[in-house]
Amino acid sequence: MAKQLLRDVFSKDRSNSSATMPSPRPAGAPPKSDKEQQRHEKEFKAMLEGFAKRELVKAEEERKAEEYELGRRKERDEQMSSASQEWSTDVLPNWERKCVNQEGTLCPSRQVTKLWGLGLPPNVRGTVWALSLGNQARITPQVWEAAKARVTAPPVVADEAAGGEADEVAKLASMIVVDLPRTYPVLAFFHDGGPLQQPLRQVLMAYAVYAPSIGYVQGMSYIAAMLLLNMDEYTAFKSLANMMFRHPHCLHFLQMDTTRMGPFYQLFDLCLMDNLPALHQHLYSLDVSLDMILLDWFMTMFCKSTPLDIAARIWDLFMRDGCQFLYKAGIGLLKLEQHKLLAMDFDQCMIAITRTREMQWDTFVAMDCISTIEIKSSRVRALDKLLSA
Repeated sequence: MAKQLLRDVFSKDRSNSSATMPSPRPAGAPPKSDKEQQRHEKEFKAMLEGFAKRELVKAEEERKAEEYELGRRKERDEQMSSASQEWSTDVLPNWERKCVNQEGTLCPSRQVTKLWGLGLPPNVRGTVWALSLGNQARITPQVWEAAKARVTAPPVVADEAAGGEADEVAKLASMIVVDLPRTYPVLAFFHDGGPLQQPLRQVLMAYAVYAPSIGYVQGMSYIAAMLLLNMDEYTAFKSLANMMFRHPHCLHFLQMDTTRMGPFYQLFDLCLMDNLPALHQHLYSLDVSLDMILLDWFMTMFCKSTPLDIAARIWDLFMRDGCQFLYKAGIGLLKLEQHKLLAMDFDQCMIAITRTREMQWDTFVAMDCISTIEIKSSRVRALDKLLSA
């Protein structure tokens, strides 16, 4: 564009000053001397050439950045293809030997830990998640079928005065049917008539009657939806039941148990101070509380508040590392926006931290940033104590 501008300007008649200069000489002013005209044209040409050079440098930088990104994605695709082969032919067939210790606890080998850290290939993700969660809840196909049989009635509005299991199921259905279209609203899978809307309803209903002491609570639909995006209905139901069994902190947030949630918030605050002291101090000085966004993050395991690809990658490493990775993920995402947040006032910070789903984060950049976060061993011990309480 700049080169064309130079050609256009200097191809015109040099005796016509309005063709070479950006603005004509003021009316009534004496005409320029030839020497002055030549000097001004030289200065103007130098200015345009400088502009052209800057444009060329910018275009070259953009080309190199695009080339780098394409190369990185190609490398990533090749890496995922190789990883998929390794998972399918080596790790999964030898899961017990490579990923489980003598006590029956998940304990991947160094080789698998490194492989897992790259992110799980989509074709094995659901299988690895389900195996990682185990089956301490003792879910069988018979349990699944029995739960489904109790919720076969179509969704209807419940009669508050009615009693009996049928009316209880109807109440559950009326709650769940409202939340279905709100779950991943940008994905047509869960919209009316979408291929996963009915499976999602069935998994949530079945879990609610399987675990009546928990039932259905808002936020659970996002967790079940993420499972269904990666596995079949039965495996999603089994995984949901085992996630609630294996990771009870999920229930603290889903059930809005403020007494149990408080210590998790306090520990996150300490981890944030360890890793991002300047941001921690800035938020403290503004009296900005992160409780609202932490509730959203932990209640839905980042499904509602981050782009789908990033949420899936967070789940990959949550399945390997447990709850401490949720802390790393949250602090890492704040680090991505730290430079902006440090320049914001109270209102701007509150808007920014509650709109993380709208951020145009690159998945690779986000996960690289999260990987830089370290949780002190003393904080990990404190978290383990909270989880076992």
